[in-house]
Amino acid sequence: MMRKKVIDLRGKKPQPRVLPVKKVVARTRSTSPLHRKRIHKHTVLVLSFATVLVSLVGCVSIISYLPALTVTSVAVTGSDRVPERLVRAQAEASVYDSGYSFLSPSNIFLVSPERIAQSIRSNIPRLKEVSVSRTSLFAQALQVTVTERTAYARWCESIHECYLIDDQGFIFSRYSTADTIATNYSFWGGIDSSVPLGSTIDSARFSRAKEVLVLLTKYRYQPDRIIFSADAFDVVCDDFTIKASFDETPEMTVRNLELALSSPSMRSLRNIEYIDLRFGNRVYFKQRAAVPSVQPVATSTAVDTEE
Repeated sequence: MMRKKVIDLRGKKPQPRVLPVKKVVARTRSTSPLHRKRIHKHTVLVLSFATVLVSLVGCVSIISYLPALTVTSVAVTGSDRVPERLVRAQAEASVYDSGYSFLSPSNIFLVSPERIAQSIRSNIPRLKEVSVSRTSLFAQALQVTVTERTAYARWCESIHECYLIDDQGFIFSRYSTADTIATNYSFWGGIDSSVPLGSTIDSARFSRAKEVLVLLTKYRYQPDRIIFSADAFDVVCDDFTIKASFDETPEMTVRNLELALSSPSMRSLRNIEYIDLRFGNRVYFKQRAAVPSVQPVATSTAVDTEE
């Protein structure tokens, strides 16, 4: 029968286990002549590479400033009201930098035509389109071609403070009597900015108002002033004012106006102050006082245009 090995742990305390300590032998750096020669060789190679790299980078900077590779002139074509010298000055300000930079900003291969064109458009709002180019690969002259905006109407913030707007509602210049304008319209309000120059009237509302103006002219009315408010607009037309809503189509607005003016209750009326078309088939109107202003004027009257 096999004997079992038994260890009696009674009355004994655990003893710490002692691990064998490995002896670490420090490596000594080789100082042999062959090793020193190898280190010297590597150092020389690194320094030589760094010197060549710095020299190449410096040469690139020097080459970028060579007169033969620098923009020397700017030619401007297409300007009418905007002076050529103003366009040229703006282009040169974008090309030439008074400070020093590693690469020449006026180098013919580094100038950005798109950036120059954008700078000119931003600083001269009257210009609608600007293109910048060079005639050949090594040409040192920049050719700037511009197209000016056409004045569609005026935008006014007061009687004495008016600006020019194009057919997209963009305010691009102060108005002067020497300006040629396509229409006699003057727009008021419709922008959010406190600085009118460079602002744009809301495109949807401006387009809707223009359509109403075209239809009114077609029906032989003479619209003159358009005043935008929060959700509607007024058209000063002939000797009365039309109040219209942006919710109605231009065709419906003019249709309701025609029906209201041809209705029996308005056909023979004179001195109409305004006609309010903002309430669908219900059209309201008001007459001016036919007596001195100290007397009360007539209240608004409704006309039903529903057929």
